[in-house]
Parts: sequence; C-alpha cells; structure tokens
Amino acid sequence: MFRSPVDFEDPLTELRQELERQGLLLLCNRFRRNAFVSSMARQMSTGLSCYLVTRGLPVDPGNLVDSLGPAPRETVVLAKEGARYIEEWIAGFDEDDDDDDDDYWP
Repeated sequence: MFRSPVDFEDPLTELRQELERQGLLLLCNRFRRNAFVSSMARQMSTGLSCYLVTRGLPVDPGNLVDSLGPAPRETVVLAKEGARYIEEWIAGFDEDDDDDDDDYWP
C-alpha cells in the first residue's frame, strides 16, 4: 500500500483546536458539521479531501470536496458538534442491520 509522507489531516485538526481556543472558526469544508474523512480519502488526498455526508445515506463519492474549500458560515461548527454529528451518522447504519444493502458506508 502506498502511503504519502505528507498528511494534512492532523495539522488541520491542530489548527482547528487552536482557532477554537481563540473563539475563531475557519470557514472551510473540513470544519462543516457533516464533514467525514474516510481513511481512503485521507490516503488518496494526503488529508486534503473529505466527504459531506447526510444522515441515513451512505458515503457518496460525488460529495468528495476539497477540505480547504470555502464553506458557508452556517455549516461550520465546533469540532465537538461535528464529531457528534458523524457519530450519529455512523450509528444510524447500526440501526439498519436488517437492510441487506451493499452500499458503501464507513
């Protein structure tokens, strides 16, 4: 498996933490409520791409966006709120165990 020596996800997380300590938000796609970074997207984009996910729906490759692309203010949230949304999104698939869909999900 190819691994790039460069991965921007960790520095973006550190930047987010520092900005939040200062009461600031960076209005970019990675910091949206529904931004999800899969391990595959992270490897293939060196941490510079993320999916914008919707509750109840699997990951859609058409919703892969540039992590540093601009995001509307109303979509950007604190890290804690974003993590909660993604946890609930993932948990929603656990509730659908009866569904035999082979759709890609995390």
